Amino acid sequence: MSIKQKLAQARASQKRAAEAPKPAPKPAPAKTSNAARARLAEAEAKAAEMEEQLAALSKRQAEMEARSTAAQREELARQRVQYARRAGAKLDDEVLGRVLPDVDVNTAEGRKAIEQFRSANTSLFSAPPPNPGDITKGLIDSIAAKSEKLGQKMPLSDRKVFGVDLVKSIVNKNLGGGA
Repeated sequence: MSIKQKLAQARASQKRAAEAPKPAPKPAPAKTSNAARARLAEAEAKAAEMEEQLAALSKRQAEMEARSTAAQREELARQRVQYARRAGAKLDDEVLGRVLPDVDVNTAEGRKAIEQFRSANTSLFSAPPPNPGDITKGLIDSIAAKSEKLGQKMPLSDRKVFGVDLVKSIVNKNLGGGA
């Protein structure tokens, strides 16, 4: 390569460099004014105040949840005692509350647990526990007999409403089986 060619090449690269867009100059760091500093301090103070309020609200929420849970536990204990009373329990309410299993009597499992407790502790109850199988079987037999009598007057088999199978499923679900 000759000197003329190298010179022409250098001039062309200088021309391209001159035509290329130049990056914008970086702005000088802004000087903060006293007003900006005051606004920043005010914002930081409000943020700290809001964090304190959030902490207070969280604490209050935890207290309310604890009270609610305690109230629910007390209500369930009261329901257990009432259920045991209806079952013929002879002990006073305070003692019953301590000896009964900690279950929800609004569920089939809870009622079953109370009945098992009753069966295991018959001396605490005035009457022996009824056999759930006998109760449900008796209910279903009674309804089936009435259904047959009613079916003679007005056939229900076409509509399949209030049949024995429906009654069995309802009784099993609510009284815990036996049929």
